[in-house]
Amino acid sequence: MWMRLLGTAVMASVAGPGFAVAAASGSGQEYPGRVIRLIVGFTAGGNDDYVGRIVAARLNERFGQPVIVDNRPGAGGNTGAEILARAAPDGHTLSSVGSITLASGPSLYPKLGYEPMKDFAFIARVAIGSNVVFAHPSVPAQSLQELVKLARAQPKDIRYGTPGVASLGHLTMEFLQSLGKFELAHVPYKGPAPAVTAVLGGEVQVGVGASSAVIPLAQSKRINALVVTGAKRLGPLPTVPTIGESGFPGVEVTNNHGILAPAGTPQRIVRLLSEEINALLRTEEARSGLASRGLDVAASTPEQFRSIVAAELVRWTRVIKEARITAN
Repeated sequence: MWMRLLGTAVMASVAGPGFAVAAASGSGQEYPGRVIRLIVGFTAGGNDDYVGRIVAARLNERFGQPVIVDNRPGAGGNTGAEILARAAPDGHTLSSVGSITLASGPSLYPKLGYEPMKDFAFIARVAIGSNVVFAHPSVPAQSLQELVKLARAQPKDIRYGTPGVASLGHLTMEFLQSLGKFELAHVPYKGPAPAVTAVLGGEVQVGVGASSAVIPLAQSKRINALVVTGAKRLGPLPTVPTIGESGFPGVEVTNNHGILAPAGTPQRIVRLLSEEINALLRTEEARSGLASRGLDVAASTPEQFRSIVAAELVRWTRVIKEARITAN
C-alpha cells in the first residue's frame, strides 16, 4: 500500500486503527500525537527525496498519522539539516539525509548552523546510493576517459551541473578533477531535477546527479550516462562502468542515506522508528523499489548509522582539504 503514496507530498491517514506508544518523557502522551514532518534537504527527484518518501509512507501506514515530506533545498542539503537541528526533539520532526551532507558541511561552511555528531539522533541507515556522471548527447564523449581528454584540451570550457554546492555530485567531480588533472566549470543548481533539466536543455554539457534522477533519462537515451560513482555497476544501467573501471582504480564515492531526528529525542521513540524502518527494508517491495533507482538496501541500528557518519566525516574532511575543494 505504501508504494502508492510515494507521489504525494502529504500523505493522508490510512484506514485502520494504527498504533502509538507512550513517549519516553513520562508525560503520558502517546507518540505520534500529531502530524510528522519529514525534511528533505533537496528538491524532489533525488535519492534523499525517494528514501524520505518510502519511509514517510511506511510511518503513515503504521502510525495512522499524516507524514508531510517537506523539501527544503539549499547549501548542499545543509539548510534542511539546520532546520532539523533546531526542531523540538519529540519525534515529530525527522529528516532524510545523506551522509555526504553531514560529512562535508563542517569543512565547507565555517558558520555551519549545526554539529553533525552532537545535534542529531541517528535513527537508521536506509540505503547506499551512487551518482552518475552524464552528458548531453551532443558532447563528443562516450566515457569518463573521453570526457577527461576533452576537458584537458579545453580547460574550464565544459560546464557541469550538480544538485548544489557541496552536494555529492559537486564533491565527486571536484575530487576527480584533482586526481585526473583536468578542469571543468561548476554550475550549481537547487536540486537534482533542475540539474538534469539543465543538461537536457543544453545549458550545461555535463551533469553529476543521483541515480534515481538520472536512470530513466539514461534508459531512454535522452542523456549519455558515462560513469557510476560507486564500487559496482547499477542494475538498471548494467553497461555503464564504475569510476574504478574508468581509469581511477580504487576510487568510489557513495552516499549513505538515512533518517535523523533532533538530538534529545527520547530513546524509546528512536528505537520504535528504527524498528519500523528496518521492517520496511525487509519487504520485497522496498528492496525492488530502491533497486530500480540504483539504491542498495543498507539497514542499520542507530549506533551503526552514527558510526558510519563519523567515519565519513573523517574521510571527507581529509579529501576536501587535500583536493582543496571549496563551497565557492
